[in-house]
Amino acid sequence: MKILRKIFSFILGITVGGLVSFFIERLGHENLTIYQDVPDMIEVEAFSAFIANLPVGAFFILLFAHSIGTLIAGFIATLFAGETRPITATAVGAMMLCFAMINLISITSHPVWFKVAEVIIYIPSAILGFRILLKMKAILKQNPTSQS
Repeated sequence: MKILRKIFSFILGITVGGLVSFFIERLGHENLTIYQDVPDMIEVEAFSAFIANLPVGAFFILLFAHSIGTLIAGFIATLFAGETRPITATAVGAMMLCFAMINLISITSHPVWFKVAEVIIYIPSAILGFRILLKMKAILKQNPTSQS
């Protein structure tokens, strides 16, 4: 039963983290006028040129979205797995890193600094989500009267 709980936690973490990343990205897209005329990804050259001409702020929004989504994914996965070690959180971070790698390989026109940062953020973000959960549990354990 423990393995089913970990699998469920892993899937739930990936799903929630992916949705959080998606919604933060969408907020960024809504606030940047450059996203009004996005070419279809099927038009490879036009889409690559679009990505290459994005402002630096757009890439920072993407990094922020991906790091917060992964942090929440690690938090949720650890919460539902009931672990005291970062196994599920790290697995979630690794899976989200795999998704990022697929994206970076399929869209080659990202700047190099973004590619490096994108690869670096996932595992630390997931482990930070794990650590935040442990800190919250420790605080709640110290102050049992604050629980309702």
